[in-house]
Amino acid sequence: MVGYFSRVCGLAGRSLGLRRKDAGKRAVARAVAEGLEGRMMLAGTAAAYQMFDASPAVDSFLPAYDTSDNASSDVSATKSSALASNFRPRPPNATFLKVTINQVDNQANTTSLSPINFTVVFSAPVSDFSAEDVDVSGTAEATTVRLTGSGTTYNVAVSGMAHSGTVIASIPEGVASSPSVSGANLSSTSTNNIVYYFVPAFNFDAEYVSVNESQKYVEITVTRIGDCLNAASVNCKSSRGSAKAGADYKLVAGTLKFPVGRATRTFKVRIINDTVAEIDKTVNLVLSHPTGGTILGAASRAVLTIMDDDDHTAPTAKMGKVVNGATTMKFPVTYTDNLLVSCGYIDSGDILVTGPKGFSQLASVVSAQGRDVKSLTVVYRVPAPGGTWDKADNGTYSFWLQGNQISDRQGNAAARKQLGSQKVAFTSPTPSEGGYGVRLSAVSSWGYWDGYKHIYGVATIKIDGRVVKSGPQGVSYSTCGPQWTFYPSGTVLEISVSDGFLTGGSEIYINDPRTGRSQSLFSNATMTNKGPKIVRTIP
Repeated sequence: MVGYFSRVCGLAGRSLGLRRKDAGKRAVARAVAEGLEGRMMLAGTAAAYQMFDASPAVDSFLPAYDTSDNASSDVSATKSSALASNFRPRPPNATFLKVTINQVDNQANTTSLSPINFTVVFSAPVSDFSAEDVDVSGTAEATTVRLTGSGTTYNVAVSGMAHSGTVIASIPEGVASSPSVSGANLSSTSTNNIVYYFVPAFNFDAEYVSVNESQKYVEITVTRIGDCLNAASVNCKSSRGSAKAGADYKLVAGTLKFPVGRATRTFKVRIINDTVAEIDKTVNLVLSHPTGGTILGAASRAVLTIMDDDDHTAPTAKMGKVVNGATTMKFPVTYTDNLLVSCGYIDSGDILVTGPKGFSQLASVVSAQGRDVKSLTVVYRVPAPGGTWDKADNGTYSFWLQGNQISDRQGNAAARKQLGSQKVAFTSPTPSEGGYGVRLSAVSSWGYWDGYKHIYGVATIKIDGRVVKSGPQGVSYSTCGPQWTFYPSGTVLEISVSDGFLTGGSEIYINDPRTGRSQSLFSNATMTNKGPKIVRTIP
């Protein structure tokens, strides 16, 4: 128990210090304010200590005393008067030793080199500062500190990092003193006292390497990243991918040795050539068992691709059915190769569409498979010349595969070729004159039972009084297909059934191809509507 002879305030965890006289060491004792008293528990069995006040936050000052008691025991309040004769007051205007610790000027923020160096600077010369006074923390878990220097400036060399991570150096309060400063040092301040350390590692220089099968071999480079101050080694081995050892390449297995200062080594993978047209094949390369204080890096695996050079056949192309919409023309093209068509070559420069009046437009890609396959279907689209198809666009349109646009995986490209043509022939009236496509359906009920058999109703569709469809039970008529037939505004559309019942599925529906908008003029989803006919006029 530590007692004060006058009232104090601002007592904090760093307010009390303990000085070991014989070894010049300082240990900060954490204090907890309890009313007018501060309790300080001391651990260890050191012989002699001197108490001192380490905080300028105390309004009064803490007298100090010498004691040879066991440091782990409490000094009871009853001993306070007996110890009063040993108190040596510190002047209330005491000053404190300041200290900074930062990386040395040439120390990298990220490094694999050891040791990691910091500079410690005190505000006044000290003589009792040692390596044990340096706090080293961080996730790298460094184990060794070496201290050099004297007076105000010291060098701290940190080593023994267990693994990759941070190294943080600091100076705790109360570990050093100076004859010219009455108080011990405060905790260190820093602007740059954190270094990220990584353990030296082996990596492949390139994770993906390719070689033509006609080449005799390919050289693979392995790099030691980081500290090269020690001799080291790493095993390298090939493992089966799609290529077979003995048929496509010669097996690799061995150890690469790195002497002191050596950062890179190479080894050869020997390639076996053949005359068979085949897809490219791969070999997996693996590093293992690093020595000399190194580890395996993120790129400890690599893939070698052996490219075939016996395939000289380019893909072929075949166009499917052309579908005319209101504003575009869509068409599929299927590309086929003896091995694999490369999907990476598919783009909006593949197909050129030409037509009347100098029309020339590259088709854009609507959909395509995202992987290399033997048969690849791509859907393309080209817009109408004037935005919408009308009689001004009538004529024949040709579809041209552009040269060197489509290739297989071996790089064999298809030549320019006409894939087909499409005739466009619109009749009057046209969309620009207010025409609509129509879709009508009339579904009658089951009629009635005459006692011997079922009598079905007859459905009829009329346009401007002209019958276009008629038949038992239900009929339908549509002009909304690829070849448009248009009816102008004011056209009368009629659906009727002989039995007087229009059942579910009956509808009158119009479509404006200029805008792509559709409109329902009549739709019957139930059997409740009665009447001989339904008549609607195109607005």
